[in-house]
Amino acid sequence: MGWNKGDAMEQSPWFRKKRVGYGWTPNNWKGWAVTLIGILIVVAAVKWMAGLDV
Repeated sequence: MGWNKGDAMEQSPWFRKKRVGYGWTPNNWKGWAVTLIGILIVVAAVKWMAGLDV
C-alpha cells in the first residue's frame, strides 16, 4: 500500500515523440490536460494584454 518508486516507472509517459514530423504529442489524458491548461494560459494572457492601454 502507498506510493512505490516502481509504480511510477510502470505508468505510461504523458507525451510521446510524433511518428511524423517534429515535436511531441499527448499520450494519455494527463498529457491532454497539460496541453489544454497551457493553451488556456496563453489565451488568457493574450486577452489580458489586449485589454491593456499601452
